[in-house]
Amino acid sequence: MLAVCGAIGAVLLLCAGCDRQEGAKEPAPDWAIEKHYTEEPLSVTVRLSGTRVAIADLVRMEVEAVAEPGYMVTFPNVAEALTGLQVRDERSINERLDEANRIVRTRRYRLEPVAPGNAAIGKLKFQFGRQSGGSEMEALESEPIEIKVTSLLEELGTQLVIEDIEGVVELPAARWPWWASGGAVIAAAGAIVMWRRRRGEESRQITRIFRAAHEIAYEILRKLAEDKLVESGRIKEFHERLSNCLRHYIEYRFALKAPERTTEEFLAELGRAETLAAEHREDLRQFLEHCDLVKFAKYEPSVEQIEEALRMVERFVDKTRSDECRVEVTEGIALEGGK
Repeated sequence: MLAVCGAIGAVLLLCAGCDRQEGAKEPAPDWAIEKHYTEEPLSVTVRLSGTRVAIADLVRMEVEAVAEPGYMVTFPNVAEALTGLQVRDERSINERLDEANRIVRTRRYRLEPVAPGNAAIGKLKFQFGRQSGGSEMEALESEPIEIKVTSLLEELGTQLVIEDIEGVVELPAARWPWWASGGAVIAAAGAIVMWRRRRGEESRQITRIFRAAHEIAYEILRKLAEDKLVESGRIKEFHERLSNCLRHYIEYRFALKAPERTTEEFLAELGRAETLAAEHREDLRQFLEHCDLVKFAKYEPSVEQIEEALRMVERFVDKTRSDECRVEVTEGIALEGGK
């Protein structure tokens, strides 16, 4: 009993310390790549989170320009320098002075891959000159940086090997005192968490959150690949979740009620829909029929067929993605395909 009380006390101390840490300063980002360029009186540093990124992830970039007092600096239009990437968002950091009293101007970007393959950040051209005028603007250019965008299968290093189910493992003897103690601690911690959550909700306003349909699909695909259902022999469950992911994406992206309909009903609607190209309709037909064979006809696909089914969904999302088609995920309702 003393052990249980001690554990509950530790939980209370931990929860009480949360408020004191809420205002802690956010740690500085880690940068895998850092390149410096100088053309007096201007110095530019370009930092990247990495040169290899999965299609479902983002590239973080920071651009820092340091100039002598009295000089103005014009930042480049990063979007025009990108190949295979697009700017998700950007923000400027407050200007500051360094140890030498030079003005430091910083901007941070999040770059989104467009499709698997080779991408690049081209030359970034900075223009600078005296604020008083009277002289021509000079320029400083950075070097291009190549970036490899990988598919989900490449990034995760998935080796789809179907293994037999292991034999039955005997359960260890129950230890009721330990379970009871652990249950008491969990119950106490749960009560504290619920109390703190309710207290916070009283003063918090709900903020509506929207995400692009393809971002949701990528997240579901990544979770599906990480769960390694194929490797554990759960082929039917893999195809069910893969099919659900595609059906929900189609619903969010094209406003077609794919999840609630049978394959025959959905294919009939696809034949009448004008929002999808003929090549996409044929790909969807083959994919859905393949999934139905696995789910209902006890068809056992090969490893190559399973990999191709996953790639087909990824290709379809890549080709039809749109930042303008956004789905509300305030309550997580848009992640139904990721069970």
